[in-house]
Amino acid sequence: MKDNQVKKKQPHYFSEKQTSPAKFGYLEIRNLRGRDLKLLTCSGIFNYKKIDRGTWALIENMKLKGEKILDYGCGIGIIGIMYKILVPNAKVVLLDSNPRAVMVAKKNIKLLKLTNIKAVRSTFLEKLKKEKFDNILTAPPISAGMNTCERIFRESYEALKEKGLFQFVTRHKIAGRRLMAFAESLFNNCEVLAKKGGYWVYCCTKNKSLSP
Repeated sequence: MKDNQVKKKQPHYFSEKQTSPAKFGYLEIRNLRGRDLKLLTCSGIFNYKKIDRGTWALIENMKLKGEKILDYGCGIGIIGIMYKILVPNAKVVLLDSNPRAVMVAKKNIKLLKLTNIKAVRSTFLEKLKKEKFDNILTAPPISAGMNTCERIFRESYEALKEKGLFQFVTRHKIAGRRLMAFAESLFNNCEVLAKKGGYWVYCCTKNKSLSP
């Protein structure tokens, strides 16, 4: 590359516009919480080539509590889909700002013939302001910046029902300490569910009587 040439910044998977060519494929997932499944995937989406260790850890350790569930920043939809498979009577919303992710998530819902589960494209929770959830799960997009992650946490707190759970995963040494502290400032609690390969899985409970 010549010195006077500027390298174009590629869209982040959290971006609302993806300009790279879409490359589709399938992920064969084996023994994830005792289940095997095959999901459609596409470039420009988080967990495109494989399910990352953090997402795997969250799914393996997430608490299965409540029937109204939100997978916040769903990517291909793996977290919400696995919750639905494990809790068949759950009503699940898969949400992402990335239109390519929402498209693929919808196709995976059809591929697995799931009901009472939908994929919604929204920047943060703009399109779900009136909905309340029993359980919100997310692998926050650290690469999108801490301001983005903190907004996701604040909106999740507001969208939870009383006694609802907020579960998230991140690398503890990179951003986990700060996000754990931020979660504790919102919920006045933050439990560590698991530690695996540098990833920590956390769970907060909404209790208005203990809120700051």
